[in-house]
Amino acid sequence: MEAKHPERLLVEINAISKKYDFMYQKTGEYFNVFDVVGIKSDEVRICRLIKEFIDPKGCHCQGTIYLRLFMKYVLHITEMFSEKDYQNAHISREYIINANRRIDLVIEIANKFIPIEVKLYAGEQENQCKDYAEKVVGANLYYLTLDGHAPSVYSTGEKQLNNQISLISFSIEILEWLDECLKITAAQRLM
Repeated sequence: MEAKHPERLLVEINAISKKYDFMYQKTGEYFNVFDVVGIKSDEVRICRLIKEFIDPKGCHCQGTIYLRLFMKYVLHITEMFSEKDYQNAHISREYIINANRRIDLVIEIANKFIPIEVKLYAGEQENQCKDYAEKVVGANLYYLTLDGHAPSVYSTGEKQLNNQISLISFSIEILEWLDECLKITAAQRLM
């Protein structure tokens, strides 16, 4: 499109913007429960919420189902664990390692140690992902961000960790997982 008629282009952009604004209002896409309760950018509270959901002993009383769905839809781990493995899984928040570093979430299941580093708006720490990747047993380090971006070299310690870090996002994996959790919960209510 040529820039000969910038006014016309602005009118078209405005119309498209208003159309999407109207659609978002009607479909509820502007609603963000994390924003409503004031934790949209609070990494600690969001980790607390995720931990409670995926903990088989969580107050949700749904047993292992949310952890199973998290492993499948967020971590993309398709390995078959036994029901006993899921029941005995231990979920930690702020797991302390050397130098008093804290891994945001850790899943320990069937001799696997799966750390998840959550980055919303907080800055990275020097060698943070490098140190966390050294603790992994039988899996990868998962790096959860709003959009699935990779950690910086500052965090990876100038070491190639491409095969040791799996990138996951709130905008894709977490939304898909929550959607699956809702479907399962809705289906159970119908029984």
